Amino acid sequence: LGAAREAKPAAENNAEPIVKTLLSGSGQDTGGVLSPDESKVAYVDYSPVSGDLTVKNLKTGESAKLTSHDTNRTYGYEEALNQVWSPDSKWIAYWFQDSTNNVSVNIAPAGGGPGKILKSNTEMFYFPFDWSWDGKSLLCKLQRRSDASLALGIISTESGEVRQLLSLGWNAVGHARFSPDGKFIAYDRKENGNRDIYVLDKLTYAGNLDN
Repeated sequence: LGAAREAKPAAENNAEPIVKTLLSGSGQDTGGVLSPDESKVAYVDYSPVSGDLTVKNLKTGESAKLTSHDTNRTYGYEEALNQVWSPDSKWIAYWFQDSTNNVSVNIAPAGGGPGKILKSNTEMFYFPFDWSWDGKSLLCKLQRRSDASLALGIISTESGEVRQLLSLGWNAVGHARFSPDGKFIAYDRKENGNRDIYVLDKLTYAGNLDN
């Protein structure tokens, strides 16, 4: 038994990785996001016209669209992007642009049903990065339309209140994430030609960017 236990990790290390095709087709986004419980994948379906948020159940193979658009429309474009799963795999947050070019951050139940617009502002873009472990907050990139200035902020999933955490000027920011205990935020930032990783040691209220 002792030899078998020692040999098992070595065998596992030498094993070929198991690769599965989760999505295929010319109208499907390659940037699908796996749910935390690994039972579903959220992606954007670009067929036939606009980009609809879609969820595929990996157990049944069935797919369901969480957003929809008028296929007879001859103007405008709609798109759902930046999909982020809730920790319990029951909700998906996403950035949505409608056919009139209005932008909002929304949440929708992964199993289908009525969703919710968390925040819509004609002067601001909201790009979700991560969902807090308790499900109460979304970590987002905030960007003004007028001058393209950026900030990190959190949006309440209950009230839609926006809190700015950090003003970033025009320095590109990406891949922001909450730590598992919710006390820290890690993000990367491009400044003076360099891209570095930073950590906020606490959530500091700095005012509302959209007020």
